[in-house]
Amino acid sequence: EEEEEEVEPEEEPEEEASEEEEEEEEEEEEEEEESDVDSPSTSSPTNNKSRRNVVESSEQDINGGVSPAPPTSSAVVSDKTIRTIAKLVDARLVGEFEKREAALTEMQQTMSKMRMQLQVQSNNWRQFIARNKGKSKVGSVRSKTKVDNSDSISPQPPKGRRASAVARFDSYQFDPSLPRVARIKKKKPGELNELDLHRAAAANSVVRYAESRSAVYEPSDFDPEKASTQHPHSTLTLEHVHGFSGKVATNTNALWLKSGEIVFPASAAVVIMDTENNTQRFFLEHDDDVMALAVHPKVDIVASGQLSRKAFVLVYDVTQSNQDGISFINELNLGVNSRGVKCLDFSPDGELLLSIAADPYHTVTIWDWKRNTKLSSARANNAEVFAMRFSPYQCYSRDMVPAHECEYTLVSQGSRHIKFWTLEPDDSVVVEGAKDEKEARALAQRLGRWKIEANAASFGTKAKMQDIMCTTFVLDTEADIANEIAPSGRVLCGTESGAIFVFSTMEEPRTDEDQFGNIKKPVAEEDEDDEDMKINKPVKWAARGALINVVKDAHNGTVFDIAAAGSSNVVATCGKDGLLKIWQISPVEEGDELTLRRSVSVVGAGPLLGTPRSLSFNNSLDKIAIGTTGNSIVECSIDGVGVSLQGGRVNKINITGMDCVVKGHANNIKQVACHPSEAMYASVGDDRSLNLWSSEENRLISSLRMQDKICSLSFHPNGEHIAVGLLNGDVYVKSIPDSEDGEWGTVTMKKTGNQIKKEIGGAWQARGGGRKAV
Repeated sequence: EEEEEEVEPEEEPEEEASEEEEEEEEEEEEEEEESDVDSPSTSSPTNNKSRRNVVESSEQDINGGVSPAPPTSSAVVSDKTIRTIAKLVDARLVGEFEKREAALTEMQQTMSKMRMQLQVQSNNWRQFIARNKGKSKVGSVRSKTKVDNSDSISPQPPKGRRASAVARFDSYQFDPSLPRVARIKKKKPGELNELDLHRAAAANSVVRYAESRSAVYEPSDFDPEKASTQHPHSTLTLEHVHGFSGKVATNTNALWLKSGEIVFPASAAVVIMDTENNTQRFFLEHDDDVMALAVHPKVDIVASGQLSRKAFVLVYDVTQSNQDGISFINELNLGVNSRGVKCLDFSPDGELLLSIAADPYHTVTIWDWKRNTKLSSARANNAEVFAMRFSPYQCYSRDMVPAHECEYTLVSQGSRHIKFWTLEPDDSVVVEGAKDEKEARALAQRLGRWKIEANAASFGTKAKMQDIMCTTFVLDTEADIANEIAPSGRVLCGTESGAIFVFSTMEEPRTDEDQFGNIKKPVAEEDEDDEDMKINKPVKWAARGALINVVKDAHNGTVFDIAAAGSSNVVATCGKDGLLKIWQISPVEEGDELTLRRSVSVVGAGPLLGTPRSLSFNNSLDKIAIGTTGNSIVECSIDGVGVSLQGGRVNKINITGMDCVVKGHANNIKQVACHPSEAMYASVGDDRSLNLWSSEENRLISSLRMQDKICSLSFHPNGEHIAVGLLNGDVYVKSIPDSEDGEWGTVTMKKTGNQIKKEIGGAWQARGGGRKAV
């Protein structure tokens, strides 16, 4: 305390002295600023004195351990020096910012000048083309408005490997009087060559139609004054379609009619074809690709659905004896954001129609297609659903019971799932005015109140879950309602691993309880004229299924489709291995075994057919329609299955023939060319095939497989040779075969690098090279 008392009175004179020193230092700083001091390195006596005072005070603290004294005038001087340096730095930064603003202003002026030049060139573009059309040399663009072109900048060429050749062609012109290397001269800014004029003329003459996917150009010698504004008297009528939509419609898409015709989709058309006479009829009311087809089980009525944001289904009558041709019946709208129709199927009695939308939930809708009424709807699955079908056997259809007593079973399959469904009128709905349960069910059915339920199948330990690609149904016991015998059957499924799964639908005895709780069975009444009579339905099916057998390695790859031959025990399958296999399934009491009867390759039935994707038996069970991924349809003739229609047992099955009745390209078609004198034409596409067609007989004459995708073709005027251009740059000249079984000629021209080689009798000869190559 005594020491502190001694120190405190000494501080006051120091503070007074410090204030006087501060005033002196401020005056010195002002003098330094006026004399333009550039660096703080110049030392003053006061600064040296302040440094000595700081050193002495630090030594005194270390030696004597006395607490540091309050800051003296030397510390204040150092802070002011720092502020001086900061002011100098600020002045330097202000100068740099001024330079930056000047550069930005200059840049903006340059950009404004460029925009003015581009605008002037755009306004005078058409006048310039008209003025310079036909001239070999073109000068720079001159505008009526005076613009300083001293700083004009030519537009940058497009980037990318593909645009490099165009950029080089646009940037250079060639003088024919000079050698090839020396005659190259740089194109001036704004100068146009013949390619520029051609592009501008094409851009002005292009016409786009809503119905056309590509641009349409007017002829080069087109004169608008001579053009007629009247429509031509002749019209176009569709005569024949080669190929079908084998990749768009992925379900069973080639179906048989009662008349013996085949119905299939082809882009936005539905084709009805008589394979014996090679004639076709068409339904052309769709405006986009047809995705799904279904045929009525009793009459020739077809339902087709298309790809669309607001998808719809069209139902029409295609009876061959109809004098009015194809007659439209009804249109069923699936609603907004349905995106398309993935699957269609009629009920066994033909009264109901099933549709699956291509929306994310794969919405299932049950329709009364005659009255355009939606009976029920549900979400099938969030995963992809491939197809859904009515069971033709395990049901109480309107052929057996009145409308209000109908019950149906269905099966849906898709990505890693298979579901079993039940559909019946919803008797739980309270309908006002109904006297009893029977009348309530009838009213519920008439009002469109149906109940649909579904559950996933049980696999147990027999197999693991995988993609189920296709399903079909096999009859075990026919229904006999009068004798209380319910129909029974099994479900066969093809899988992605090549196996065949056999499922059974769960069923339970149907019993009723009276008012006293006694169990009784309903008995059919004798009065058959009464539509509301009580019908005996001894079995009730549950929305559940169980796996009972697995046939492994049925195909070497995915099983794409499976079809049952009517009510017989014969089943046909097709797979990724390109094989068609005929199986015979044993009864339930013998173990549900599948026995292979016949196997044949579909790929060998014709060139570039692809793998089989769709199967369908005709009504007489002697033919199978096979749709392939090559957009072709193969008709397979079989013998031995039809005996099941007369109640006989199938013992032997033979495949008697296989013909390609519909042939198309497996991929996009690039070009079509007509023969100069004969009734034939050729087509090429991305499937590397050159097809020669007969326009009189509407059939394929010959086909040739090339080494790469074909981009173009043309007939020689003599009609004996045809030239094709490939994607890799090669050009071939082929001789046309003389007959259907003839081979394409061996005289071939091929461009390889800078040489063109000619093949004569199997020997290659080089013809020139370098600049003089022909």
